[in-house]
Amino acid sequence: MVLLRLYVFARETRWCRFGVRQFLVLALHHYSIRYGIDISRDARIGSGFYIGHFGGIFVNADVVIGANCNISQGVTLGRQNRGEREGCPTIGNDVYIAPGAKIIGRIMGEAREEDIRSRIEWLRNGRQGNVPEALTKRY
Repeated sequence: MVLLRLYVFARETRWCRFGVRQFLVLALHHYSIRYGIDISRDARIGSGFYIGHFGGIFVNADVVIGANCNISQGVTLGRQNRGEREGCPTIGNDVYIAPGAKIIGRIMGEAREEDIRSRIEWLRNGRQGNVPEALTKRY
């Protein structure tokens, strides 16, 4: 993550002409091969981004990830090139993306406070009663 932040800084400042940006691109490429995490250097990522486990993580260049997001292994955030969901996903704040998730196309997701409260209340009641809409919603 530090290399991604340095790359963004180097891209926006004048001293990138002296080979620093090119060095950072090579370092990012080396670490993407070494750890199996391919996060595009042009992806917009908020603060508090956390990768729980290494391996098999791919993030497209046009993806937007909000603050305090967690991503597990085997996650793909990719672009769809046709259809009504053409584009890249926009992930909001405080979102957990579980292992093996494939999010393709223009999808916007964010953890809403009322969804979280309804899930907690349902779990406190021993999973009795109506299932919260947040658990049955399809994106």
